Amino acid sequence: MEGHEVFRLAVRGCPEIAAAALEKAGINTHEVDVAVPHAANQRIIDAVAKRLDIPADRMVVNLERFGNTSAPRLALRCASTATSTGWPRGRSCC
Repeated sequence: MEGHEVFRLAVRGCPEIAAAALEKAGINTHEVDVAVPHAANQRIIDAVAKRLDIPADRMVVNLERFGNTSAPRLALRCASTATSTGWPRGRSCC
């Protein structure tokens, strides 16, 4: 795929999928403490956060540390966030 097309698909599809998952869980984006996105670059993450109305400070991003690691990225981000912030019990993450 072309980079521009990947960007468009991600920016459209990710918010739709996230919104459906949140709806199924019975919560909205304002109830999410942190969001752990999987995206190839910061531009996609920023655009998806904007569409979901999630502030940048609630987006867990570690591209500078791990780069585009594909599937393991979510686990790496969750583990990194949990250990660096002392993840409190009951904190929500999407």
